[in-house]
Amino acid sequence: MAYKKPDGRSGKPPTEKQKHFAREFIANGGNATEAFRQAYTDKHDAKTTQRMAFKVKQSAAIAAEIDRLQKKIDQKFMITIGKITQELDENRTLAKELGKPEAMNAATMGKAKLHGLITDKRETKHGFAEEFVDALLGNLPDTTGLPGQHRQLPEDSDDEVLH
Repeated sequence: MAYKKPDGRSGKPPTEKQKHFAREFIANGGNATEAFRQAYTDKHDAKTTQRMAFKVKQSAAIAAEIDRLQKKIDQKFMITIGKITQELDENRTLAKELGKPEAMNAATMGKAKLHGLITDKRETKHGFAEEFVDALLGNLPDTTGLPGQHRQLPEDSDDEVLH
């Protein structure tokens, strides 16, 4: 099966560097310049790097790869959000029936966090785009470090890795 560009025409599949750029672009929230710095050996001044990043992002293969990854992440994310939201609603209803206001509040807060209404402050580090995107896509169980290394959540953390 031929690789499809965003406009539906057939084309060459992305190279490994282009795939790396696409993953970095998604992982950093859409900053092409930073994705370029991470994916390519960049020894240029800031203005040149910015221009080259813009040009690379316009590539049909990269645009198609970004679109493919984003659709895959969106699909997985929405299914997960919907399922968890439904479970939290069910938990809140049960807690209400049992007269457990603390459990009701916990379910409500969980839902608010899930939908981004309440966020925890986090320190983020660059250079883990491949593992970050793979984790979003479900390709890695619970790793976010360098290949072959695992970063575990602290034991006292309230966070859970969702699959």
